[in-house]
Amino acid sequence: MSLSNNGGPNLLTSAQTLATNDNQTFTLGNLTLLTGGGGNFTLTPARRDQRPGRNAMPLGASASFSVVIDNTPPTAAITPISSPTNVPIGQMTITFQ
Repeated sequence: MSLSNNGGPNLLTSAQTLATNDNQTFTLGNLTLLTGGGGNFTLTPARRDQRPGRNAMPLGASASFSVVIDNTPPTAAITPISSPTNVPIGQMTITFQ
């Protein structure tokens, strides 16, 4: 299994964990330090179970998962309102960029 950022090398080390209770659903853990800086990540499972004594079917060439982690906080522009005012405000416009 490999995890790459922006097409770079495999980021996974022995610090990451892989857990399962049923050998169908797996949880890959300890990814915070690898993904905390954001980027375009691709997780690719091993093409074949290479452990001794395993005869698992190979995965297809398209067996991968990609996700973009964007750490850039959103910005907002608020349309100015006359102030001070002695009448209720009917609406306020906030534009997220």
